[in-house]
Amino acid sequence: MCESDAEEITVGYLERYVAEETAAEYTTGRITYRELLRRFTLLTGSAVSALALAVTLGCTSDEASVPTVPLPASTATAAPT
Repeated sequence: MCESDAEEITVGYLERYVAEETAAEYTTGRITYRELLRRFTLLTGSAVSALALAVTLGCTSDEASVPTVPLPASTATAAPT
């Protein structure tokens, strides 16, 4: 069992470097958000940690930031065949 909730997680300088470089590749558009999460998952060992790392480094999904606009209703009807 975990004895302390305040246990500090240490990150090595190489892990930090790889995470920051991967985040930079995402922000410049060289990789997709999916690839970013895949790499972070390999780095951290879990998808939840990968998502937390992405949020910590300021990387958000393009799909989440795009506002949804309802499409206008179509007035044309299909002709019977």
